[in-house]
Amino acid sequence: MDNFLAGMKEWQSLAGAILGAIASLSIAFLVVYLNRRREDIASAMLITSDLISIKAADRSLTELAKEKKVDDKDYPMFLAGRLVASRPRISPLFEGSVARLMPVDTSLAAHLDLFTFIYRDIEHILDRIVRDVQFFQENNKFLRSEDSLRADAEVVRKGFKLAAMHARCAERLLSKLVLSKWPTVHRMRSAFFPSKLEKQCEEFLKTGTL
Repeated sequence: MDNFLAGMKEWQSLAGAILGAIASLSIAFLVVYLNRRREDIASAMLITSDLISIKAADRSLTELAKEKKVDDKDYPMFLAGRLVASRPRISPLFEGSVARLMPVDTSLAAHLDLFTFIYRDIEHILDRIVRDVQFFQENNKFLRSEDSLRADAEVVRKGFKLAAMHARCAERLLSKLVLSKWPTVHRMRSAFFPSKLEKQCEEFLKTGTL
């Protein structure tokens, strides 16, 4: 009987130690999860802010062109000129935040990656147009031909529309999969009952055209 009681005491001690270790490990995992969750939310908020600025610029410039009755032929030069004068700037922390959120969702990763690539290309072209403008102001003549300027402006027009659509889709995914309190619910809902925008974004990724 004494041996049995001693054995039970040892098993209780062992069980207590195991339960204590499991509890400590669970707490450690919870702390890591909460810290990562906070960092993901901070990254998503930074990215969302930049994406919204691109969406807003696209919408406001489109409406302004309609108000001024800019025709389709002149719209690329109109858009490029406005963006040269004042363009949305991407945060220096943007790409690092994007890299952090890439594992969240494959569609989100694709939209953010394509947005970054397209918008960096637009910025490169706009910088080139800025040099053209500065050269004209200093020398009263064009650095390049009008055809070259119009070709760059057309690339900016197409790219800005694509970037704005990627921004729209990515911002939607961030709001549902990172910033929401119920990301799993949104995943299930979008899998079985996708919204009109979600269908458009999925098709946009497949075709690359608006």
